[in-house]
Amino acid sequence: MRPPASARGGWEIGRREAAGKMDFRGGAVGMEAGWPACRSLTAQRACVQSSRVPDTPLWRHQIDRPAARKTLPMIISHRRKYLYFVVPKCASATLRQSLAEHTDIGYPVTDYPQHLTMAEFMRTGHAPLMDDYFKFTFVRHPYDRLYSGYLQDRLASERYEGWIEAKGPIFRDPEMSFERYMLDHVRQADIHTAWDWICFTPMCDFAFWEGEFRLDWFGRAEHFDADLARLSAKIGAPISRADDRNVNTPPSAGLKYRDKYSRPMIEWVNETYRQDFEVFGYEPLDPSLFPATAPA
Repeated sequence: MRPPASARGGWEIGRREAAGKMDFRGGAVGMEAGWPACRSLTAQRACVQSSRVPDTPLWRHQIDRPAARKTLPMIISHRRKYLYFVVPKCASATLRQSLAEHTDIGYPVTDYPQHLTMAEFMRTGHAPLMDDYFKFTFVRHPYDRLYSGYLQDRLASERYEGWIEAKGPIFRDPEMSFERYMLDHVRQADIHTAWDWICFTPMCDFAFWEGEFRLDWFGRAEHFDADLARLSAKIGAPISRADDRNVNTPPSAGLKYRDKYSRPMIEWVNETYRQDFEVFGYEPLDPSLFPATAPA
C-alpha cells in the first residue's frame, strides 16, 4: 500500500478537530483526564502504569534496558502543532537540532523515547493529538539506512551503557562484518519491538496505524536541505539548519553503501523491507547483480 501520489513529494490531508483540550505543564501537554508531566524514567514508569492512562504498556526502551536510552525524546510542538515521528538513521539528529527552537516535548524534556513508533504513540495519553497535529517524518533509502544502523550499533557497543552489554559481545568478535551482522543477528532479531534493534525497525512502523498510512507528509534524507525548506513552509515557521550530526558524510541522492552488500543480503532486505521500498518510493535492486559474499 502506497500513500497518495502527492505524498511522494510531500503531502497533506485534512485533519479532524482536536479530540481533547490541552494545557501546558512545564513543557509537557496534559489531557483533560489528567496526564502528568513525566520527566524522569521513574516518573515515566509511574505514568504508564497509572490508571489515568489504562492499558498503556511500558515502551520497549524502558522494558528491557532503560540505561540504554542515550537519546532525545520524540519531538512534539504545541506552538506549531506538529508531531515528528523520528525514524533512526534518517538525518534525525540534525533535524532534531534544527527544530529545537519550536520543540515543546523534546529537547530538553524527556517525556518520550526518541524513536517511538506510531503504534507505541497511539497507546499513550497524547494519541488524540493525531487528529489535529501535522504529522511527518524523514526517510532514507533502506540500503543506506541499514548500513548506517550497523555503524551506529558498532559505535554504541563501545560507548553507551546498556548497548555495551547488549551489543558488546557481538562486536568483540573480530570477524563481525556488516554481512555477518545482518544475516546472523539482524535477520534473527525482533526488529519491530526490541529496543536494541531500533535502527533496523522498518520505516513504515513510524507511518502506519492499524493498516492506514497516517502521516501528512514525509521528507527524504537524500534531499535534506530542499525538504527542510518544504517543512518550514508547512509548519509556518523558519527552521535554522543545524550542522550534520552522527554522520561521516551527509546522505546524498545516490546510494553510498551499495558495495557493502552481497546477494543474500539484498534478497533478505528486499523481502523484509518490501513495504518501505513500496510506500516511500525507493527502488529495490536486483540480487543477481551482487556477489555471493560481500567485499571485505
